[in-house]
Amino acid sequence: MSKKKKRQVEQDPFAAGQPWLSMKSGIITMVVVSVLMVAWVTWQGSYSKPLGESLLWGLVFGGSLWMVFLLFLLIHRLLRR
Repeated sequence: MSKKKKRQVEQDPFAAGQPWLSMKSGIITMVVVSVLMVAWVTWQGSYSKPLGESLLWGLVFGGSLWMVFLLFLLIHRLLRR
């Protein structure tokens, strides 16, 4: 196999086992999604509950997204060793 073909195989972004999203992009996406989730749950909860309680529920739901993300990150790193 020539060097040119070998480089093409190594640079294939859709190769098996290669991440399709960088860690930096994943963290930025998680921050945006969790902040939007906190804002949305707080806004929806403010109709029936006081603002402080609805903000607490928003933080719980936003934090649960981070717990799931970190759990799957840990599992992925343990299995990839």
